[in-house]
Amino acid sequence: MANKKPEVIFNPESVRSVVTKYIIHFNIDQTLLLPESSGLPKEEQVINNKTLTFKMILMLVNYAWGKPDDKNKFKLTQNVFSKFPKDHDSVSFQTYVENNFQFTNDKVENEKIEYFIKLRKLRHEQFMIFLKTGSGVKLKPDFDKINKAIVMLNILAIAQGD
Repeated sequence: MANKKPEVIFNPESVRSVVTKYIIHFNIDQTLLLPESSGLPKEEQVINNKTLTFKMILMLVNYAWGKPDDKNKFKLTQNVFSKFPKDHDSVSFQTYVENNFQFTNDKVENEKIEYFIKLRKLRHEQFMIFLKTGSGVKLKPDFDKINKAIVMLNILAIAQGD
């Protein structure tokens, strides 16, 4: 009996699995998310690219810094998009437009919705004009580079889907 080796019995129920839980924090604030468009018909892909461009403009006007001049025209204080202004008195173009096209509460109830839609359209027009002919034209080369990269990524995604 002295030569008998102990018998090892493996019981899976007696083994506790070690479960590690990870909490992943994604901070996607100020990140441009691109929707998948490879499954869309070609006409809708073109519309989707235009929508992406407009969404990008809406995002980038928050990074264009300047001040109103004597005639209340927006003048850039820096010629690059930046998350923070170099001059603490600067405001983003978005803030400038919102301050100049403010929603007032003096309308009759049934006119408020129509007024709000017109105001929103005016703001969006200001954002589009800003990069094309306004004081933001100095930022246009940077905008074009960003836009080209996004459109190229979208085209590659579409090509992979074919």
